[in-house]
Amino acid sequence: MEKIVEAFGPELTTEAVQTFIRIDANLQKFNSFFKGDSSGRLFVFYQPIINEGESLVDESAPKFLSVSDGTNGVMMFKCCYFIRNVQSGAALDLTKCGENDLLFGEFGSSALGTIEAILSQSFRPMIDHYDNWGKVDDEQKNDFISEIGSFITNLNEALSSLKCGLELRSPDAKIIRAVEVKAHRTALPPEAIDHFEALLNEWCNEIETYLNQKEQVSDSGDVGPRGELEVCEVRCRS
Repeated sequence: MEKIVEAFGPELTTEAVQTFIRIDANLQKFNSFFKGDSSGRLFVFYQPIINEGESLVDESAPKFLSVSDGTNGVMMFKCCYFIRNVQSGAALDLTKCGENDLLFGEFGSSALGTIEAILSQSFRPMIDHYDNWGKVDDEQKNDFISEIGSFITNLNEALSSLKCGLELRSPDAKIIRAVEVKAHRTALPPEAIDHFEALLNEWCNEIETYLNQKEQVSDSGDVGPRGELEVCEVRCRS
C-alpha cells in the first residue's frame, strides 16, 4: 500500500489506496498474488477509465485506481508493478523485511525509456561487477555482456528516433465517442465534421513542414550515415 501511495503521490492519499484495496475484486487479486495462485505479477494504474474497444481517452477525465495481472489494461501515463521473486505456488512471507521475495518498480510515461533506464542503470552495472559465473567461461561471459550492451544501444537509438520524429495531435476523445454511438456514419454531427477537417489540414501542414525541414538538412552537406538513414526513413514514410 505504501508503495502505491509513493508511486502516485501526492495525488493519492493512504485512505484512498486502502479503500481501493478493500474492494472485493481487488482484494482477491492481491490475495491470489501473495499466495502464489496468480501470474506472479501485478500492475497498478491511476488514470481515467479506458473502456474495452476505446482507442482514445480524454486525458483530463477523472482518474481512478485499477489493478491488472498484465493480461489486460492500457497504460496512459505511468504505472507501478509488483513481481514475486519466489517459486510459483509458494506464499510470500509478509513478515520479512529487506528480502528480495517481492520486487517493486515503476514504468514512467515512456515504457521504452523506463526499460532502458532499468537495464543501463541497474542491470548493466550489476552484471559488470558480478564475479560468480559458475561454469560459464570468459568467452561466453563476454558475449553475454556484449549482447546486453548492444540491446541497450538499440533501445537508445529507438528512443532518439521517437524523440526526433513527428507527433501529430490526436482527435478529440469526446468527438470520437460521439461518432462511435452513431448508428449511421452519414449522420455525423456538424461539429465532428468540422473537427476532423481542421485536424486533417493541421496534419497535412505539419507533415509538409517536417518533410521540408528534413530535405533542408539533407541538402546542407554531408550529414553522415545516420543523417542519410533518417532522410530515407522520412521519404519511405511519405
